[in-house]
Amino acid sequence: MVISPLRLTLVVVAAAVVAATAAAAAGYAAARSQLRDATLFFVSMSYLIDGSNAALDAHALRAIRAGDSAKGTSILEAKIDQSLLHLADYEAMMPRDLRDRSLYDDISVIRAYRADNPRANSNPEVQATIDRALNLRFPAEEHP
Repeated sequence: MVISPLRLTLVVVAAAVVAATAAAAAGYAAARSQLRDATLFFVSMSYLIDGSNAALDAHALRAIRAGDSAKGTSILEAKIDQSLLHLADYEAMMPRDLRDRSLYDDISVIRAYRADNPRANSNPEVQATIDRALNLRFPAEEHP
């Protein structure tokens, strides 16, 4: 049996369309699964961070209630430093049009607190990163 060239072309094209559709569906399913996994990872991380922060707050409060305000204050100051170390890269990681003014407002509160209650880190590199975070200002504002 001889297949005409037109029929052969149609069969090949139909097989290619079916294969491409199957590949697209498989790719979509894989991407959806990976996106789900990535989303769950980041959601899980937020719970871990909140749990850790709450535990540190409990340690600080316990120390303060026990009369050891120096230890409680030290824990809270370390938490601020930890946050500032993370926030220092905000502008490098976040496109300008997606930056949130509330973050800059929060940094302003921290900057005012640190102006009233200075704290220096003994590691110059860490201190430079903390200073970089404290100097972040909303893009529309002038830097002093």
